[in-house]
Amino acid sequence: MESGSSERGGAGAAARTEDTRANASGKIFYISPQRCGTKSFSQFFRRNGYTAASWNETARNQWPLASLEGRFKDILDSEDFRSHTVFEDGPWYHPPLFKYLYWTFPDARFVYFSRPVEDWLKSMKSHSKGFAPGDPKRHSMVYDRLSDYYALLDAGVEPQLRIEGAEEIYVRAFNNHRLQVRAFFEDKPADRFFAGELYDADKFAKLGKAWGLSFDSSADVHIHKSGAPFARDFANERD
Repeated sequence: MESGSSERGGAGAAARTEDTRANASGKIFYISPQRCGTKSFSQFFRRNGYTAASWNETARNQWPLASLEGRFKDILDSEDFRSHTVFEDGPWYHPPLFKYLYWTFPDARFVYFSRPVEDWLKSMKSHSKGFAPGDPKRHSMVYDRLSDYYALLDAGVEPQLRIEGAEEIYVRAFNNHRLQVRAFFEDKPADRFFAGELYDADKFAKLGKAWGLSFDSSADVHIHKSGAPFARDFANERD
């Protein structure tokens, strides 16, 4: 994946080196789970002049481990966190972390793009040839598979977890995460949370309109063609 230090496209984008368009100094966090267009999200914002932290920064700083251990301040104190405006493909979808970020940064904004769970599960299976992607222990903590992890470990077997045969666990985790996002943000101001659909080609244009952001290009970077509109639980028009 690209680093957040990639060059910015276009003269207009190059002139905005301070990332001031994202609600002054405000940060934008993509809180959909992995395999939900995370890379496309950062590519879009980079193309529009924002510094975006992706997997390179996440891995270098070990942000997922810090999040799962509750070391949120270590994340905030890291140089990569301070120097980037947009964040994806990291621990940002962990509910305890995004709640902490919401209350810690009054000008931070959060984005959730929904994806049909069957498509997400298929993508998860294909990512690592059927095995759970990433560090097995951290993965087990996120998807509630610690009993499987330690059963293998205690039996002297390398704890590599397969997704096949455990689909119900992942579907439950995906749906529960979506509901946790809904439960937390449903009574929060609309100028701090935007929900859309991953397969909507106009989602970034709608995001810009909702938040008053102007983009040099509002075209999606990568659009998944399969699937139908999904999860209209989140209303972007509030009373």
